[in-house]
Parts: sequence; structure tokens; C-alpha cells
Amino acid sequence: MDKEKYITLSQLGVYNPQRLDDDTVERLFVVRQKFFEFLIKKINKETPNSIPQHYLVIGQRGMGKSTLLKRIEVEFRKEASKFIPLLFPEEQYNLNKLSEFWLNSLDAMADALEVEQKTEEVKLIDSKIKELQTISDEDDLARSAYQFLIKMSQQLKLRPVLLIDNMNFVFDRLDKSEQHTLRSWLMENKAPIVVGASAVEIEETFNYEAPFYDAFQVSHLKKLTFQELIEVLNNLARLTNAKEVLDNIHDEIARLKTIHQLTGGNPRTAVMLFKIIVKGFSKEINDDLEALLDEITPLYKARFEELSTQLQIIVDAVALNWDPINLEQLRNETKLSNGQLSPQLKRLVELGWLEKLDAYKAKGNAYQISERFFNIWFLMRRSSRRQKKELYCLSKFLETFYGDDINDVAKKSISLKSKNVNQITYKLALAEVTTDEELKRKLYDSCDIDIREQAKTNPIVFEDFGKYITQISNKNKGNKISRIEEEYLEKIKNDAENYFNWFRLGYFYHEKGEIEKAKIAFIKSSELDNNIDATWNNLGIIYTNEGNGEKAKECLEKAININRNNGMTYINIGINYLYNLYEYAKAEKAFLKAIDLGTRTSSLFNVLGNLYQDYLREYSKSEKAYKIALQINDTEIYSVKYNLVFLYRDKMNKQKEAEELFSTLIINKDLKDSYWLNKSLFELYKKNQGTASEFLLKALNIINNKLPTNTQDDWFRFAGVTLKQGFGKWLLEILKENDFDIILAPYYVAIKAILEKDTEGYLNSKALEIREPAKKIVEIIQNSNI
Repeated sequence: MDKEKYITLSQLGVYNPQRLDDDTVERLFVVRQKFFEFLIKKINKETPNSIPQHYLVIGQRGMGKSTLLKRIEVEFRKEASKFIPLLFPEEQYNLNKLSEFWLNSLDAMADALEVEQKTEEVKLIDSKIKELQTISDEDDLARSAYQFLIKMSQQLKLRPVLLIDNMNFVFDRLDKSEQHTLRSWLMENKAPIVVGASAVEIEETFNYEAPFYDAFQVSHLKKLTFQELIEVLNNLARLTNAKEVLDNIHDEIARLKTIHQLTGGNPRTAVMLFKIIVKGFSKEINDDLEALLDEITPLYKARFEELSTQLQIIVDAVALNWDPINLEQLRNETKLSNGQLSPQLKRLVELGWLEKLDAYKAKGNAYQISERFFNIWFLMRRSSRRQKKELYCLSKFLETFYGDDINDVAKKSISLKSKNVNQITYKLALAEVTTDEELKRKLYDSCDIDIREQAKTNPIVFEDFGKYITQISNKNKGNKISRIEEEYLEKIKNDAENYFNWFRLGYFYHEKGEIEKAKIAFIKSSELDNNIDATWNNLGIIYTNEGNGEKAKECLEKAININRNNGMTYINIGINYLYNLYEYAKAEKAFLKAIDLGTRTSSLFNVLGNLYQDYLREYSKSEKAYKIALQINDTEIYSVKYNLVFLYRDKMNKQKEAEELFSTLIINKDLKDSYWLNKSLFELYKKNQGTASEFLLKALNIINNKLPTNTQDDWFRFAGVTLKQGFGKWLLEILKENDFDIILAPYYVAIKAILEKDTEGYLNSKALEIREPAKKIVEIIQNSNI
């Protein structure tokens, strides 16, 4: 087997994919694969004499338009292709008339043939171009150049596909009569097929009276989803042989979600982010954000300086405002009149710098920077200290909002008895990553008991895990684990077709927290034997933790179809429906099925109680679930009681029961903020706003600059109850007076949005980076309320 050829970091094209060789382009192209396949399939259906369908791809800068065109060129350059791809330069600065468009097309054809080493054809084209340039009549020159392009295509028996970046540039340079002529020629039989790309909508393609109305099939390149970003990073890690990155990616999911939110899902930024990850994540997310901003500075600085002075003034005002800015605000900031602003704003929208939105509580439009990471870059380079603080606080908030408190998860797992090796492995994985030494010890002790119990009927369990537990306990993990890994790899080398060898390797990597390796091993195991429920269950857990709900659902359904009596699988299904797919009725059904099968843990009944309280609003069922959880009486006891207090006091109007239950609680070190939040709410019910304020400030001082994951639901419930009781403005005032309108900006904005008559309009008046998490919080708060 040939040794895999890896790509160097310097080969990762950020600005100019044209410089990459065909093999590198093909291997790196993962982001827009489905859309690429769609285009190739459609173009391949064209017959030599057909009237062609033309295509226009719209996407903001950095969304992968240039890379897509380059990938199409590589595909059509393959031997079996019936097309000749003509890839134009990104900027056709010499284009000012129709004849230049066709002469540029001939140049692109010569370039394509030169790559194929067809020197005679290249000489013929170069000679013809010189001859054509002697024609003085512009119409004759354009027609002759076009006809020669068609003639050469027929001789080559290859139909031209014109790959044109910045298609809007072409329309800007051609007058209406030339556009009409160009359209008529492009609608002829045998005409070249155009695949254009643009950062902005092109009016000539959608204006009913314009020459190119309805001439293109228009598609939009949307920002990368978080799952697509992870796919890109994983692919780049494999292609560059950066094995350590595969583990870092899964260890830093919360941080990556934050950066994804701030960078706007931009593929170009994803490549830059990967180069930073290779060097290792910093201690603080803000350091990673700074490194990413430094990486992109040359591009943004050069692009901004290309603008005229007046355009720079407008972009400066819009970017520094961060939130969408209306015309009146722009006039005040730029000191420009309406007559000066209107044409410049139109130009900036056409160039892709700005986006228009409806203004909130003002006439006309509001404007925001279209490429959101440019706005972040501009704020960090140009803004006041306060604005930088806002950005840093936002990044910390987002990192927490999208993260998981692994210690909290670990606590819930200590008392759960493992019924199979899958559950043992999950505990071991938690023990590996938890930062609390006492928790770590308890998890290992729990696993040791479970392993010995399992070994009574399945000795291989002790063989696989018993030694590992001992090694961890003795803190001699490094070399011994390496030897175990070598043993597993040796077994695979000797018998690579044995599913269990891959299955066991997957467990081993899962224990170490090397999730990507674990995933690869489990997938290989499933390919060798797809009838093992534990394999699919493990994959389902991995995808659930990644937030990939659909993939998790697919794997867990396979697991349950193989073994319908595994309660833990049903719990995993319920968790995926609840937290990833938001299908609450299906989550309930899965949890109840797990209970029917005899799976009865405090954590299961607690999450079921939360489902009934916050989403299904079936309060008697919620109360019953919490009470069962308390009867089981494991480490969940405090969080269960807090949930039940919220239920009694705020949903069921059982004030006495709520107060009696709350009186049994002491200030638990991990739930201190919940304690003071509840104290504050009890005072609000008595209209004691002063005392309530004191307790709320204690809670705020405990959380410092983020909402802890283990008590987030309590903060959202607190907001919901406060709003319901009519103390929304009181809450906002306290948050603002203590700078928490900045520190917890999305939380603050969500509460304020609910108080506004036009909630959606208010949210749309805020910066996208705050708007999106705020919208999610609004939904959560409203769900938690009656």
C-alpha cells in the first residue's frame, strides 16, 4: 500500500486557491461537496448542441466561491470530460466592453490548453488574438472573437464552461446594449455554459426589465453549520497528518462553537482557525480570537484601504456601531447628508460590504457589515476599550452558553451501576477528563466495582479494563497505556477483519478521550459486523455529545432495532431528542421506555421531571418524577430539590411546599448561585425588592462573568418568573448597574426583547453575534414560563 501523501500547512490556500495543484484542490475540497456534485451533474447533462443552462452562485467573501470554481475546473480537466473549463482571473481589470470579455475567454482557453501541453492550439489562439485586435469596429471584434471561441471548441470537441468569479464586475463594465447582445449569444445552441460567482445579488439577473432577467439558475452559499466546521477541521487534520488536532477538536467543542458564532461560519476563516489549532489552543478563548484576527489582518486591511475615503468613513461608522445602524444614526456619525449617503450606501451594498435590514423604531433601512468577522476585526483594531470589553465578555458568555460542565456530568454518573461495558467505558471517559481529583477517584472506584461485577459472567471485561483501572489508580498511565494500545493494534494487524478487535480499540480510545480515533474504530467495527448494538450505541453517544442530532438518531435507532431491551439506549435516544432535535414528545416516550425496561436512576427521573416542567408543562407528572428521583436519593439530591422548588413555587402555586422544601437545603458549593436566586425569588413574591436585589447580587457575584452550565436552567427560569411577576425592568436595571448588560449581553438582550412589543424587531436591531444566542435564550425563557 502506498504511503499516504500529506499536505503541508503552506499548501492550505486561504486567499488564492488558483496556486494549488489539481490533486491538492480535490483533496482539500470538502465544504461544498454536495453543491459541487449537483452542479457537475447538471452540466454533464448538457448535449453538444443544447441551449445551455447558466448558473450564478451568490455568497459573501470567504464563503468558498473561488474554491468552488477551481474545483469545477479540476473536474472538467479530467480525461473523460467533454468540457473545457475556462477559469477567469478573479478581477478582470481590463474589461470595459464586450469584445474584451470574449478576448479574455480566448486567453483563458489558451491557458487551459497550455496546462494540457497542447502547444499548437495555444499558438493558434495567440496568433488569432493578435489578428482580432486589428479590427477597429467594436461590434465586429466582439462577434469575431466569440465565433472563433466556438470554432476552437468544435475543433477540440470540448464545450467551454466559463468559470467567472466576481460576475457582478462583468455586468458593471458592460452597458445595456452589450448585455443584451451577450445574453442572445449565450442562449444559442452550442453556446458556452457560464458558471458565475458573486459576493452580492446582481440586479441584472432579477430585475424584470434587465437584459439577464431569469437567465441564471441562482444558488446561495450559506455559512457553514457547526457540524460542517467540525468536518472541515477533522478533514484538514487528516490531510496534514496533524493527529493531535483530532483530539483537541473534541476537547474544545464549546470554544469552537463560540468561535463559529463570532466568525459567521466562514470557510476561509475555518482554514485560518485550523492553522491556529495546530499550534495548540490557548488558555483563554480571547487569545485564540486575537490570533485568528492577526492571521486575517493583511486581507482585511488591504481590502478596507481599497475603498474611497467617503466609503471608508461610512464602513467605519457601521462597524463601530456593531448593532445595525439606521440612516439618522449614520448621518450623525458621518456628518454626511442624505444625498451623500444614499448613493454610497447603495454602492457598499452592491460591493458586498453592507446588508440592509428593516430599521427598528425608525424610518427606512438599517445597515450592518455583511462579513461578520470583518466587523469583529474592525472592533478589535479600532474600537474603544469598552467595546473591546463587550466583545471579550461576549466570547466568554458564548463559550459557557455552548459548553458542557463535565464535572456536573461526572457527579451524576458516580452512583449509576454499569450494566455493560459500554457504561463502564463512559465512566472511564468521564474520569479521564474531569478536573476534580475527588470526582476522578470516585469514578475509578465505581468503575472498579462495576468491572468486577461484570467479570463474573464475562471474564474478558476484567482482562480489558481491570488492568487499566489499576494503572490509572497508580498514576502510571503513560507507558502502560501505550503498551495496551500496541497490544490492541497488534491484534488488529493479525486479524483486521474481526469486528471485536476494532470494537475494543474504540473503547480504549474512548477511555483516553481520543474521540475521533474512537469514532473511526467504532465505524470500522460496524462495517465488519453491523449487528452489534453496543457499537451503534457508542457511536450514537459520540454524535450526541457533538451535537449532531440526526447522525446520533440514525446510530441509536440501529442499536435499538438490534436490541430493544437496553434501557440505556433509550435514555441516550431521549437525551438526543431533548437536547439536539427538540422533539419533546419523542424524548418522553424514550425515557418512559427506559423506565419500563427497569432502568431507574435519579438522573433519569430528574431529566424527565425537567422535560415535563420546562417543555411539556405537565406539572403533576413533573412532580411525580422529581419525587421518585428523591426516593432513589443519590448525588442528584440537591439539583432535584431545586427543580422541585421552582415547580412548586412558580408553576403549581404551592408556596408553602416550596418554602418547606427550600428550608431543607444548605448552600451546596456547586449550586451556590441557585440558592441565592431562589432566595431572591421568594422575596419578590413578597414584594421585597430591596432584599431580593441583595440576594440577586450575591448570585451574580458567584458566577462572575458567565452562566455556569450546571445552573443555566435556573437562571433562565429566574428570568421567566421575574418577567411573569412584573419585575422585568427591575432585573434589567440591576444587570445594567453592575455591568452585566455587557458581561451577560445575550441574556440581558433576551430579557429586554421579551419586554418589548416587537420582540423580533428588537432582536434584529442587535449585532448578529448577540442576536442569535439571545433568540435561543428568549425561546428557553418563554418555554420555562407558563
